[in-house]
Amino acid sequence: LVLHHDRTAAAVSAFVRKDRGTLMVAAIAALAGNWLPGLVSGYLRDHPGVAVRLLDDNSRNVERMVRDGEVDFGVGSLVSEAPEIAFEPLADDAFGLVCSRRHPLARRRQLRWDELQGLPLLGTTAHHQLAAWPEEARWLQAPVMQVSTMLTMLALLDANVGVTVLARLGVPAMLADRLAFVPLVAPRRERRLGILRLAGRSLSPAAQAMRERLLAHA
Repeated sequence: LVLHHDRTAAAVSAFVRKDRGTLMVAAIAALAGNWLPGLVSGYLRDHPGVAVRLLDDNSRNVERMVRDGEVDFGVGSLVSEAPEIAFEPLADDAFGLVCSRRHPLARRRQLRWDELQGLPLLGTTAHHQLAAWPEEARWLQAPVMQVSTMLTMLALLDANVGVTVLARLGVPAMLADRLAFVPLVAPRRERRLGILRLAGRSLSPAAQAMRERLLAHA
């Protein structure tokens, strides 16, 4: 009740002052590192009175933060079918093999899923998104190492310790010259990225302005 009161008071104040308040966004690391820096830069220029907090996490925790009212909205994949979560699609992001540019497979134009067999795979929480496709997910069942953070995963890939499966936006643009993305086909699989927010709750003007930027960028 206290949290709801504080959020309501802040929202009313923001409506009055238009360009004041706090914007809290939770985003998966792929978008926090690729899309959002440029968008936030323009947003702060146009809304200098808004304090922005950006929290990066996996899709499951992004959805949890939205559901618990900890953030204005989240950006990521929809993990559950919770009726209290409203989802606005932004983009479809294809899965592929990610490896060091020094890896023999880095020059391939595409790979079949069954070609993952026998590779030193690095496991990540992002692989839970493939659970809906058990035929493809079975090639990820025995990783040589399970990695919990994207920063560690990228360092291990860069050091050519192993390979992994990620969606294309999971590879930071700043590492494009060191890491290769090889699309996985037969079949091609994608995750849908979008804006997650509480259904039936209006966004503050600060949050609405960022939502519109995300939709326009997508």
